[in-house]
Amino acid sequence: MYRPMLDAVSGSLTITALIAMLPLLTLFVLLGALRMTAWKASLIALAVSLLVAIIAAIASVYDPEIPVNIYELGLVYAVELADDGKVRVEMTLTAPACPSAQELPEQVHDAVMAVPGVTDCDVETVWDPPWDPSRVRDGARLHL
Repeated sequence: MYRPMLDAVSGSLTITALIAMLPLLTLFVLLGALRMTAWKASLIALAVSLLVAIIAAIASVYDPEIPVNIYELGLVYAVELADDGKVRVEMTLTAPACPSAQELPEQVHDAVMAVPGVTDCDVETVWDPPWDPSRVRDGARLHL
């Protein structure tokens, strides 16, 4: 299972930064810095590419009440990718009584399932830790 470099608590990494890092991460892995065979290194590079595509797909989902995508809002806590292409997304909502409580997880599921290479997706809504405005990434703060 692979976890992307995603820190929803501090909001220190944006999608743009992750995508910009992809060539460097791929080069690092392919150069054998992790002492792997070329075959294993290329599998990890593919997984990183898939995670970037999954995060971009999640970022296409917007909260209907706020003009910011749910990734930039800090609603996504974890994205896990299994070797067989199954994805697990752990997310929260801005409040337990959020009117979009049913539709946002479904939209995330549909967006992730549209990514080539994903075989299944489980979206879990969690309430701990609770969301608060400090989780919004800096770039998104400008839109609020």
